[in-house]
Amino acid sequence: MTFSSARESIFVTLITVMTLITGVMAISTPAQAQNVAGTPNWVITKTEWSAADERNYSGFIQALGESGCRTVDQCLKSPANPYRSTDSASVKFWSDCGRFPYLMRAYFAWKNNLPFSVVSSVKAVDGLGTDLRYSPKGNYVTARRDIVQKDASTPIVGLTAL
Repeated sequence: MTFSSARESIFVTLITVMTLITGVMAISTPAQAQNVAGTPNWVITKTEWSAADERNYSGFIQALGESGCRTVDQCLKSPANPYRSTDSASVKFWSDCGRFPYLMRAYFAWKNNLPFSVVSSVKAVDGLGTDLRYSPKGNYVTARRDIVQKDASTPIVGLTAL
């Protein structure tokens, strides 16, 4: 394994792990994009991600990581993104580095009609300390942000949800 491929492998693993932990996604755009079904709506068709969905997501992230893109917008508009043709050319994708993993997972979930949820609040297990990054006994989840469809007649607009 070369240094470059090892670095890319570490990048993909890091992004995947970070995506599973916490965060919020960010997209800056006034335009609407479309999912693979040809609509800007995010219609959730499953209650959970399957092992195949996780493998497909990993492959999606790996392809973007190997593409050489340097910005979120470049990555999501690159030939490495199999969903790029479903997005309006006027969409401008943006995220800071902390939110990037969540944006990527939310984007993939949207394009594949999968559910998405993130931790939005945590507390220290021992109740001590004010900086949750350094809780000596860890943290527990106190709230989540779930992207859910209220009913069949009220679709989720993908970019609005992101």
